[in-house]
Amino acid sequence: MHQAKAVFMMMIYNTPEDWLRQAIESILHQTCPDLYLLIQDNGSTGRTTEILREYAGKDDRIMVCRNAVNNAITPEENAAWWNLVCRYTLELKSEYFAVLDSDDAYAPDFLEVMYRTATEKQADLVVCGTTMVDESGQKTLRERLPPALALDNRKMSACQFTQEYGSFRSLWGKLFRASLLWEYGNGFTQAASLQIRNGGDTFCVLYLMRKITRFVSVPQSLHTYRIRSASVYQGTQGELSPNRVREGEQLFLAACQTARAYACLDWETMHFLYDVYYYHIHDLLASLLDNSTMSPESKVSYFRTVLDAPLFAQIGETSDRMVYLIDQMLLKLLMPEPPLPMEHCLSLLHRQDSAQQDTLKKQLLHLLERNEWEQSRRIAAALVAQCPLDEELLHLRLYRMAACGETWETACYAAQIARLVYPENAAIGKLAESLESR
Repeated sequence: MHQAKAVFMMMIYNTPEDWLRQAIESILHQTCPDLYLLIQDNGSTGRTTEILREYAGKDDRIMVCRNAVNNAITPEENAAWWNLVCRYTLELKSEYFAVLDSDDAYAPDFLEVMYRTATEKQADLVVCGTTMVDESGQKTLRERLPPALALDNRKMSACQFTQEYGSFRSLWGKLFRASLLWEYGNGFTQAASLQIRNGGDTFCVLYLMRKITRFVSVPQSLHTYRIRSASVYQGTQGELSPNRVREGEQLFLAACQTARAYACLDWETMHFLYDVYYYHIHDLLASLLDNSTMSPESKVSYFRTVLDAPLFAQIGETSDRMVYLIDQMLLKLLMPEPPLPMEHCLSLLHRQDSAQQDTLKKQLLHLLERNEWEQSRRIAAALVAQCPLDEELLHLRLYRMAACGETWETACYAAQIARLVYPENAAIGKLAESLESR
């Protein structure tokens, strides 16, 4: 055992053999061979253990630590893994560490380029670009390159922060100074305490960004990311946890903290982070609608969970975008026919606070009478968060849309919902026809 330039870490669970071999060999065949590869076998079955034993037997730079059961790591197994990591990073005084998913790959010169950059700039963290490919690995889907940036203090412009943010969302494609190992562990400990599971990598990187001084990004793709059909959002099986909604808010807050630490938390950054949260909710609801195992009642109740998120109301006050998304997704849920009797849908979707809703409706009506379109939009968004299918609210929303000149493109989902839920309401029908004729 000796001090290495970098220690690579990889967690594995039943990764297809070809992908696993590509991932391992992309590390072993680095042009800079001064490295270790530590593998955590997370309770794999089948040939995985045999394959890992094969590689470890051929290359003494590989160390394997195995958990008996997938996602049920015992305290003893966790201690064994961290003892292994600490031994090869801190005790041997290796300089940097990196992480790779077991179905991805690094370019042969990943360590050479990243280590040279890190040492020249005395960087605590270096990030590179990523090429995203399909499952076969043959088709390039897109490429994400960070800007050329070198910081030796915690100052970044809003433009730089938004350009770098994509690189903050994953652990791979990075070289971390070994002395950050404890903070790396602390980042995941905090994520776990906040029940952040799917966004743990993003939370950890945002946390680490607040702990470092020197940061460098290399506008060169040195990492290949395989987009799999069975990814977290693309999968359609199993119950969706309500924590997924809260995770979006926690990551939003963590990103705000990091932007504030780099003196760039201005309106441009906030608007960007609102967009990130919007797409989080969009992907989550799309996954919900495609889910084939959740009961209709669970699906409708999940919409209520989204509407209860404090950040939903906050974003609704800035634009119609989030409300438009809810209209769109609710219509998909209700078509071609409601998943439950409509009265039951209403009871699950609507917050039981009629007094507050009545007060807001009166405010909305008063604002509409005075043609105060922007303020009325904000009140309408607040009501959508409480009672999206309320008959009076839908009528007032359509009235506002018609009166302030909105196009059918922006009004179509609300109008279709209103006609679907209240087909006998003549006033709603007339407003919907007026909007549709534009």
